[in-house]
Amino acid sequence: MIDVTAFITQSLSPAFVLSALGLLTISLHNRMLTISSRIRGINDEIRRGVSPTRFENTQLQIRLLMERVRYIRNSLFLLYGAMGLMVFTAIAIALHELGIFFPEFIVPVWAFLGGLVLMFIALLMEAWAVILNLRTLELDTEYALSTRKSGGETMQE
Repeated sequence: MIDVTAFITQSLSPAFVLSALGLLTISLHNRMLTISSRIRGINDEIRRGVSPTRFENTQLQIRLLMERVRYIRNSLFLLYGAMGLMVFTAIAIALHELGIFFPEFIVPVWAFLGGLVLMFIALLMEAWAVILNLRTLELDTEYALSTRKSGGETMQE
């Protein structure tokens, strides 16, 4: 006989984590779209023609932005893996409670912990991506300040 209270209680943790993971993935997808748009904007600026100094600056920015996109992509893959483990946890709990599989409760516990570990690694990667974003902003600001001090650049510079 199934202990319904235990089943519902045990099933709530993966459900709450899945909700949080969904919000994180939406946030990272939006961040990736914004960065992609910024890269396209810089590339458009280059196609229209920029000074050699600006070209060098934009190349550094694009390199950092592409690195950031890769970190976000990896974070998303880790979060998808965490989602999969949370779904597996919920299924394993149900199968355990029904007495079909996993007579020991250890499998759902390890699946849940594995999902949390993947989530933690994804958050660390995203933290590093934020640091890269700051460096990109510093490059753009340095260029803007140097152009203002020199009175602006022309295409011939």
